[in-house]
Amino acid sequence: MRSPGATRGSWGSRAMAASTSSVAPSSRRSTSSSPPGGPSTRSATDRGAAGPSPRPRARRGSCGRRRSGVHPHQLEQEAAAEPPGAGPCGLAARTRARVAPRQRCAPRAAHGRTGRAVSDSGRVPMRHPQTLRVAWGVGLIGIVVAVLALAPHLGAAPPSGAPAELKLGFVDFLSGPAATFGTPGKNTAEWLVEKWNREGGIRGVKVKLVVVDESGGPDKQVTEFRRLALDEKVHAVVGYTSSANCLAVAPVAEELRVLTVIHVCGTRRLTEERQLKYVFRTSNTQTADSVMAARYILAMKPDVKTIAGANEDYAWGRDSWDDFKAAMLRLKPDVKVVAELWTKIQAGEYSAEISRLLAAQPDVVHSSFWGGGLITFVKQAAPRGLFKTRLVYLSTGEQVLQDVRKEMPDGVIVAPRATPGYFLHPDPATNRLQKEYVEGMKSRYGRYPDYPAYRTYNALAGLRAAYERAIDQGGGKWPTTEEVIKAFVGLTWEGPLGKLTMREDHQAIHGAIIGLTKFNPQFGFATMERIRELKPEEIMPPVGMKSPDWIATLK
Repeated sequence: MRSPGATRGSWGSRAMAASTSSVAPSSRRSTSSSPPGGPSTRSATDRGAAGPSPRPRARRGSCGRRRSGVHPHQLEQEAAAEPPGAGPCGLAARTRARVAPRQRCAPRAAHGRTGRAVSDSGRVPMRHPQTLRVAWGVGLIGIVVAVLALAPHLGAAPPSGAPAELKLGFVDFLSGPAATFGTPGKNTAEWLVEKWNREGGIRGVKVKLVVVDESGGPDKQVTEFRRLALDEKVHAVVGYTSSANCLAVAPVAEELRVLTVIHVCGTRRLTEERQLKYVFRTSNTQTADSVMAARYILAMKPDVKTIAGANEDYAWGRDSWDDFKAAMLRLKPDVKVVAELWTKIQAGEYSAEISRLLAAQPDVVHSSFWGGGLITFVKQAAPRGLFKTRLVYLSTGEQVLQDVRKEMPDGVIVAPRATPGYFLHPDPATNRLQKEYVEGMKSRYGRYPDYPAYRTYNALAGLRAAYERAIDQGGGKWPTTEEVIKAFVGLTWEGPLGKLTMREDHQAIHGAIIGLTKFNPQFGFATMERIRELKPEEIMPPVGMKSPDWIATLK
C-alpha cells in the first residue's frame, strides 16, 4: 500500500478516493462566504497544479516559529477571528501560506448522496490518513461481502466422501397422448437442475439427470428401472405419473434399495397398502382430490341429488371415483348414483360415454381423465352441451387449460389435483420463488407451469433438502442412502406454492386449491376463479388410517 503522499496517478490513490466517496460526508460552500485564503481570494499559484496533501507540513517562515501539530482547520478559525490589519506576519497571512487549498464539494445527488470533494483545480484531493484507514477498512469489508455472495458460483468444496456427481433418474411420459402431461415435468427437472448446478449443485456436487420415457406400460417400466439402478447406477430415481407404473416399480425399488421419489402418481394404494423404506411420495393422494371436490360441490350446490362418473379403468380412475362417491354419500346420504362409466387408459374416443352421461342427466359429473385423454374429452363434450346444465368436476382440469384454450367452457370445476396453487396462485408478484419459477419456465418453454410441473419441482426440492439435512446431521460428510432416508422422514421443505411435510409413512401432505373456470382474455385461455383453499387435515387421512375408513368419519 502506498503512503498518503503517493502520487495521484497511483492505483492505491484512485481506489481509496473512490472507496470513500460514498461515505465521507461533505457539504457545498458558497465562495462569497469563504474566509480569507478561500477559493475566492487565492491565486492559481496558491492552489497549485499538483493539488494539496491532506495535512501539509508546517515550515519556518520570515514571520516566526512554526506551529507543528496544528490542523489547517484550526489555523483557519484563528485567522478568521484575528482583527483586521495584522499585516504580513498576521495569522491570516501565515495561514494562507500554510493551509492547503480549500476544498469545495460537488452538489448533492438527487437521492441525497454526498458529492465527492474536489479541489479548486478540479482534481480529487488526497484524503486525511485517518480517512484513508477507514476507507481501506470499508473497502475490505465490501470485498469480503462480494466474495461470500459469489461463493456458491465459485464452487464450494464438496463434503468428504461425495461422488463426482449426483446421478438422478427422471421418469415421465415423453411420447404418446400422455406426453402433454409428462413434458412439463421433464422441462421443470431440466430447468431446476441447471439452476442448481449454476449455483454449485447440492453442497458442491453437481447433479446429472438420466431421463427415461414412462410410455410402454408397467412391465417396460420395471425393466427400465432395473437398467437405471444396475447399469446407469443412479443414486436416486424421481418420477412416475401413472398409478399402474408406480405400483409396479415400488417393489423393485425396495428390492434393489434405490431411493425413489414418486412425484405425481395418485393412487392411495402406494402408501396405504405396503410399508415402504426406499420409496417416498411428495404429493397428496387421489383421496385428497375426491374429498376436496365433495366439499366444494356441496358448498356450491347443497341440493345435489344425483351424481355420475366417467373414469379410466385402472387404479387411478377406480380409486378416484370410489373416494368421491363415498365422500358425497357420507356428507349427503340422499345423493343417488345414476351412472358409473369406465374407459381404457387414454382412450381418445368418448362419444359413447358422453351420450350416456347426457341421457342420465346427473346434477354432477365426476371425471379423473388426464393428459391427452382429457383434452379430447373436453373438445368432444363441450359442443354437445355436457357442461351447460350440470356441474362437471375435472380433477386434473387445471393441467389442460393452456391446451384447450377457448374450448374450455366457463363454470367448470377444475383443480390442479389437490395441489396448493397454480401459476397465478399465490400471486407471483408477492412470492419470490413462485415469480422466479413462473417467469423462468414461461421464458424458456413458452408455457406456464402446470400442476405436474409443480409436483416435479416439489419432488426434486424435497430430495435436495433431504440430502442437505443428512449432510448436516452427519457432521458434513456425504450421506449414505439410508442416512438420506432418515433425514427425509419428518422433513418440511419449501416449494413455489408453499411448504410440504413428509410423514413417517413416506407420504407427503400439503394444502390444495379448487375453483371454477373463467376465460381470461389476458392469457387467451381460462384461468381459475372462486378459488377455495383447503388444509391438509381437511382432505388427507392421518398416519395409520386408510382412506376409506377416514372418509367414513367425515363431517
